[in-house]
Amino acid sequence: MWRNREIYLAGSALSAAVLAVCVLGWGMGPASSDTVVPQDSALVIRNDRGGNLRERIALLETLRRQGRRAEIGGAECLSACTLYLGLPGSCVHRRTVFGFHGPSHYGAPLPPGQFEFWSRQIADQYPEPLRSWYLETGRTRIAGFFRLSGAVLVQIGIPPC
Repeated sequence: MWRNREIYLAGSALSAAVLAVCVLGWGMGPASSDTVVPQDSALVIRNDRGGNLRERIALLETLRRQGRRAEIGGAECLSACTLYLGLPGSCVHRRTVFGFHGPSHYGAPLPPGQFEFWSRQIADQYPEPLRSWYLETGRTRIAGFFRLSGAVLVQIGIPPC
C-alpha cells in the first residue's frame, strides 16, 4: 500500500513550499542545497535542507564506491543532508547546525512498521555513536528538528574540518 505513497522526513514547522524540498521520501525530486562542489575527493556541502531519502541513499552508495567524502559546513544541514555524516572521512564545521528528526508522511506519524523501517534506513547511514543516538532519541521528534551543532558532533567523534 505505501509503495505508491511518498514517505517524508520533514519538520512540520517548515512551510509547505519548503516541505516539498526538504522531505525525505519516495518519488521526490533531487536534494536541494546552496552548493555541492567537488573538491579533490571531497564534496563541499553548504546549507543543504534535505531531499529524497531513496535518491540520497543511492547517491551515498555511489560516493562510497568512489571513495568520496563530504566536508559539511554552512549555516545548516537538515534531514537527508545529515546522511553525509556516514561517508568515511567526512568532516563537519563546528558552527554548522545539523537537524535530525524521524520519518513521517507529510508530517503525520507513520504506521509502526513503516516508521521502524524508515528509521533504520536513516540510522544505517550514520556512524556510531550517532546511529544509536538517532534510534534512541533523534527519530522521536516528528515536528521540527533535534538541532546539534558541528561542535557537538565533533565531541562524539565526527572529525572537524
